[in-house]
Amino acid sequence: MRAQFGLELQVDKDGDEETDKVRHNAFLLARQILIQGKAVSYAEQFQGMYALTRGLVSVLALGFAYWLGVATAALARNTLAVGITILVLAVSLLALANVSLMVLRSHFGALKKRQIELRYGVVLLIAFLAVGCVLGIHYKVSTEQGVVLLFLSAWAVIACFRAYGAYRVFAGQFAATVWRDYLAYNVSLALSQKPESEKK
Repeated sequence: MRAQFGLELQVDKDGDEETDKVRHNAFLLARQILIQGKAVSYAEQFQGMYALTRGLVSVLALGFAYWLGVATAALARNTLAVGITILVLAVSLLALANVSLMVLRSHFGALKKRQIELRYGVVLLIAFLAVGCVLGIHYKVSTEQGVVLLFLSAWAVIACFRAYGAYRVFAGQFAATVWRDYLAYNVSLALSQKPESEKK
């Protein structure tokens, strides 16, 4: 990367906001070189797998929150519970709208963006919990149905953690495969450009 693009990755140091930006750009350049040289191997498969498992994490987490909300509704049917649930839902929806507008209007560093996305995810889970609770109260979910949904929400959170573990593995494999292929491609290219006498 230093020789080809003048980028210093500082691999012996911990990343900060500026270094992470340079490393991210270098990774995109390495991947683009592989695509142009038609040297992509298993990286695309790992990317597909980590995208799939990331989607599963999101769906299972939202399913957990929603089912838990409906199950909670089977246990809490008084007026105070309904009022609190509607208030929580309204506040969480306003918070989601506010965070979305902040993201659209501003440019944040990688670290700040990660913190905002984490908070956004937490508020989204709270909103789904509240929606499930409101719908459970409205449709008068029975205690037996609530127990089944509680069981399903427990399995959803277990599956969510399993999918998250797989996501981390596939994301790491994707990055490692791109860098290995980039190194192998450059070595192969350098050898092919050497005269026959030097190759021997």
